[in-house]
Amino acid sequence: MSAIAKRIVATLLVFPLAAVSPIAAGAEAHSTTPAAQAPVCHDVALAKGGVLSGRVVDPNGQPVANGPVWLAATNQKPIAARTDAAGRFAFQNLPRGVFCLQAGDDLRVCRVWDEKAAPPKSLSGVLMVADGAAVRGQSSPPPMLNQFVQGAKRFFTRPIGVITLGAAIATPIVLSADNDDPPASP
Repeated sequence: MSAIAKRIVATLLVFPLAAVSPIAAGAEAHSTTPAAQAPVCHDVALAKGGVLSGRVVDPNGQPVANGPVWLAATNQKPIAARTDAAGRFAFQNLPRGVFCLQAGDDLRVCRVWDEKAAPPKSLSGVLMVADGAAVRGQSSPPPMLNQFVQGAKRFFTRPIGVITLGAAIATPIVLSADNDDPPASP
């Protein structure tokens, strides 16, 4: 490998490490924009049988029929339910805990309680406002629930992920720059 090719490889491997290393090391990113607000956690009382129910409506207040509603808990695979003609949905046999509900663009964080242990101001159900077209158009879990995407984000914020990415970028460049073939004509 020529000296120029070696310098290119070294530059390509070091630059991504220098650019991303504070994030990979766990440093907080500083931004001049205002911080995003944390989602509000709603207290919801489960009905008998551990039923979490709710309703999905469009921005005009009309029910969203046959739309998916996703439920996810930490370290568990998301599950889906479909709304009925009146926009109602239900998830059964849930334990108490914290869950994320998503219908279209509407995301709700809910702390669900047994009916007897719920705080006095707990909701009996969840009302979600979603764009009807977006809800009907989804056929797979939304990105926030997709475990592959979340795993990829964690991988590429670690040093090994940055090195892997740098190597994936540098390898084709080095291979194309390493031209030891004799000239075609004398």
